[in-house]
Amino acid sequence: MKDSQLAPEVQAVVFDAYGTLAHIRARRHAFKKLLRYGQQLGRAPQPDDAATIMTHRGGLLEAAQRLGITLPPPVYRELELDLVVELNSVTLFDDVNATLTSLKNRGLKIGLCSNLAEPYAAPLLRRLSVPFDCYAWSFSVGAIKPSPAIYAYALEQLDCPPRQVLFVGDTPGADSDGPQLMGMQARLIDRDKAERLKDKVTIALRCPIRRHRGFNASTDCLKYKATCFHTTSPTSGPKQYSANQLKHCE
Repeated sequence: MKDSQLAPEVQAVVFDAYGTLAHIRARRHAFKKLLRYGQQLGRAPQPDDAATIMTHRGGLLEAAQRLGITLPPPVYRELELDLVVELNSVTLFDDVNATLTSLKNRGLKIGLCSNLAEPYAAPLLRRLSVPFDCYAWSFSVGAIKPSPAIYAYALEQLDCPPRQVLFVGDTPGADSDGPQLMGMQARLIDRDKAERLKDKVTIALRCPIRRHRGFNASTDCLKYKATCFHTTSPTSGPKQYSANQLKHCE
């Protein structure tokens, strides 16, 4: 989306997490390996396995129990080691903290809205130097992008009208199409092309701040009324997610 297509006022900027603010240098795909181990035991993959992992609290053991996968101690230890290696390799992109600080210094609110398994949240938070005004984790909200429920939760926590929220992320469906359907502005970032975060939030950094009170997600966001809290679409029924969509569940 070009700057000319963006509304002139931005009160808040919401960010995707991995692929936008941070990346995992040593990928071990612990949760994908958990699902593959289940297949070895004869468990048929389910289309909502990814959503099940990312919309519930807990780590590998809790995910295995929820999915009906029995983990012998040696297998669990191996998967847990893979997870620890991944979590220790979480790295912020070098422009993140400076950009977030600039936004906060201008009085803008900032939020996080991310699909991920719970263990991946803590290492990211430890590396961020700026506190956020909203944390819309899929595992705490109980919904994953692009479900309207997770965006509505972020909007309600930020207390901002959708049209004055800019969403920045790296996935078209989850970070651009979904937010725009909720009335937000959106910009995609491609870190593989060395795109910079500051360039994507320039519209927020240069526009005057206007505070709006009394925002209510149920009235300002009509789609919020029409959605179920989990992964159900009001028009097409339950939305299914495959194991291949474990992008930040790893």
